[in-house]
Amino acid sequence: SCSPLINMGGMKRPYADRLVMVGDSGVTRLYKDGIGAAFRTSKAAAATAVFQGISADAFQRHYWPSCRAISNDNAIGRLIFAVTTVFKHSRLSRRAILRMTRREQNQRGRRRRMSSLLWNLFTGSAPYREIFYGTLHPAFLTGLLWNLASAIRPESNGRKVA
Repeated sequence: SCSPLINMGGMKRPYADRLVMVGDSGVTRLYKDGIGAAFRTSKAAAATAVFQGISADAFQRHYWPSCRAISNDNAIGRLIFAVTTVFKHSRLSRRAILRMTRREQNQRGRRRRMSSLLWNLFTGSAPYREIFYGTLHPAFLTGLLWNLASAIRPESNGRKVA
């Protein structure tokens, strides 16, 4: 049987004298590209080992900032997924998100804020910080509020109510 596990957090200190953990062993992006995180952390670990040395102090000063950046981004990701869970359990918000995405996809030349946000959230194409800042943009918030208000009326989804 196959029962894979997903890494949900990083080590508090993924290094020691002459030892460094990279990728899933050290820190990785929450629900995202383990290979990309492994590449970034291994690049930082190699640069530290070659140019600064292999002591715990060298890794603390030159390797740890790369790990900390991923960990900090993961904290924002946890917040995003908590809010997403609330939205996921509300029929009204699901309807509004679908309505907003549909409208964006049907209109040429407009910035597709919700579509981009969903794409980046599902694929890991952008850091969680960038996704979060995208949700704070006034045009995004206005569009979301408008679509939430419009989703209250069932006929606004393109279906007639009997």
